[in-house]
Amino acid sequence: IGRKPLILGGTISFSLALLFLGFANNWAYALVSVILVAIGMSAYWPAVFAYLGDISDKNSNVGEMNGRVFQFGDLGQLLAAGIASLLLSPESKIGAISLSEFYKIVFILGALGNILSYFIIRESLVDENRIIIENKIKNFLKSMTKVLSDFKNTSALPGLFTIYIMQFAIAFLEFGFGSF
Repeated sequence: IGRKPLILGGTISFSLALLFLGFANNWAYALVSVILVAIGMSAYWPAVFAYLGDISDKNSNVGEMNGRVFQFGDLGQLLAAGIASLLLSPESKIGAISLSEFYKIVFILGALGNILSYFIIRESLVDENRIIIENKIKNFLKSMTKVLSDFKNTSALPGLFTIYIMQFAIAFLEFGFGSF
């Protein structure tokens, strides 16, 4: 597939989740939104990490690059929280908007970002390094089995299972309860 389609597919899925929240009038919309976020991020993060590995050279510190990606993400969340509090506050000097309007605006910004990213992000995986997949469903099932097997094997490392559980709990609380 390549890195670029997975990165863009992940961010498009995330943007669609915001659109669903913009039209949410019951819990089912929020549930669909959470599912779209989960699908999008499961495509996005592995592709971003692989992309960083592809574009790095022997002198690069890929761990530091990954850390910077998370730092910029955290900075974006802080900035967005500040802007949201300004726009959503009834006492706002620039005019309060509804939560529904806010999600629709953020969706539009995300859609514009996706269009811009389509032209800016270059594919890092050259054609000759791509795997040709004949049976996509069979390959998907095989890869899910490998994920579970890899999880079992890496979880045997001391302390790693605790990190996995903490990350699961954080993601569950952030995306699960945050949407309801």
